[in-house]
Amino acid sequence: MLRWEAVTVDASQASTLDDVALTVGRELEALVDAAAASVPHAVRVTITGATQTHGELFGLETQLRAEVLAQIATISHDRLWLEKVRIATEPLAHGEPAAGRADALADLHGLLIGAESDPEFLSMLKERLIALATQAPSELQKSVPELEHVRNGKLEKLVSEVRSGLIAQLADAE
Repeated sequence: MLRWEAVTVDASQASTLDDVALTVGRELEALVDAAAASVPHAVRVTITGATQTHGELFGLETQLRAEVLAQIATISHDRLWLEKVRIATEPLAHGEPAAGRADALADLHGLLIGAESDPEFLSMLKERLIALATQAPSELQKSVPELEHVRNGKLEKLVSEVRSGLIAQLADAE
């Protein structure tokens, strides 16, 4: 018998990718400790919260998955199976960066928001990404869920997700 679990982890206090992985490890350890029997658990981990790691996590789902798997190995690899790690964090509200930098980020943000509803841009993007999205090996398709947005023609969502992560990453860059 296998028990399915959805584990939501608040990463709002994390300041690095390693902190996020350790926080996930603590949540998974609590799950195993709370289980009445030694029934194995298949888990889907969702990382949430407004966190300074939002920009760092952008595009690092595969690395975070490897870190979580390492946590599982130390907890109980025979009682936990990792189905998926999903990143659903948000950037922290930032103070005002330097004026020139703030203007550049605001301009980029505006361009990306405009791109979300520009049919010509979205068509060009789909044309350039569809071969990758349909011909990528299944392991890549599983580790890059954004490819599903391309296959389904939901490029507005893809551009929105990229915008959020990219702006946060650039705002955090020194």
